[in-house]
Amino acid sequence: MNWILLKTDVLFFALIAIAIVYTVYASRREHLAAPWRQVATRPLGMSAAVVLLFFVAVAVLDSCHFHPEIESDSSAATYSGEITSVLDQLVGPLKTNVEKTYSAPFATHAFAKETIELGDGTTRRDYPRLKFGGAHLDDPESEWRGDVTRRGLSGLLSGLLVWLVAVARS
Repeated sequence: MNWILLKTDVLFFALIAIAIVYTVYASRREHLAAPWRQVATRPLGMSAAVVLLFFVAVAVLDSCHFHPEIESDSSAATYSGEITSVLDQLVGPLKTNVEKTYSAPFATHAFAKETIELGDGTTRRDYPRLKFGGAHLDDPESEWRGDVTRRGLSGLLSGLLVWLVAVARS
């Protein structure tokens, strides 16, 4: 990898450095530390801090840029012309698994009609099957409703379980 430091990254990391310097400064001064201790003792303050830290972590991952190395047979490293971030690498399928056009959520077929070549060599204008949306379904016409219901209930139950654990701990 060939790391790159963009101007926006410099500004972002400078902001983080200023926040760290302020934290150290405030922790040594009682009149500045006391209000922060009050915030830390309140559930709402800590919840906000967790959410904020999650967003900062995502921002840090998205601010670490590099040129990925291209696989080559030579002994010298060859780097891509594309600049990518650590976050891009972690969520790679979101970037690479892209459909041609917009489709509705949970759709199995594209939003726009295209000319499709059939197995016998003829063509037909129809809504083509999506490459990634519902790709796990063998027969989308009959399996779609059950799949969406199962996934929706799974998400609902997972959210309910997380909520119950959070309520039980408070």
